[in-house]
Amino acid sequence: MSAADPSDPPAPSGRLARYVLAVIQRHPGAALPADRLHELVGLEGPDVPPRPEDLLRSLSEGEPRLHLLVPGRRRWSGLAPRSWVLARTPGTGAGGHPILEGLRETLRRLGQGVDPDSSLQMARWERYIIEEAEIHRVVGRQLRRAARRTRPTTTLPRDPPR
Repeated sequence: MSAADPSDPPAPSGRLARYVLAVIQRHPGAALPADRLHELVGLEGPDVPPRPEDLLRSLSEGEPRLHLLVPGRRRWSGLAPRSWVLARTPGTGAGGHPILEGLRETLRRLGQGVDPDSSLQMARWERYIIEEAEIHRVVGRQLRRAARRTRPTTTLPRDPPR
């Protein structure tokens, strides 16, 4: 049995962090906004903090496998970009499609370089994630169409003409 790679971050420290990491890695997108993550973890996880901000605060306490993009407080907080959470390790949520897996991995890595205090970078990041969701819809629709075309029919073949 081989030793663990020393560059790998350790396993998530707490039970809540393990649930958060599992939810993010199963999600088809590269990242989740804090409010949606709070909702998803609440559906299946342990005691979840009452608000998304509280969840972010509890995750920011040294969780090495999660990357938080939390913009600084702005004077016009309603106009500030949303907070996002992404995993530092690859996930399985892209459904095995090579285009979606490559896109997810690219955005996951790009997200780790975003400066959350830069409104421009955060706005671009959010735009990339919105476009990723649209690509997921388009590819999913194409895959469903292809599956319908290749599905065997239930009708019996006609007798050949005599």
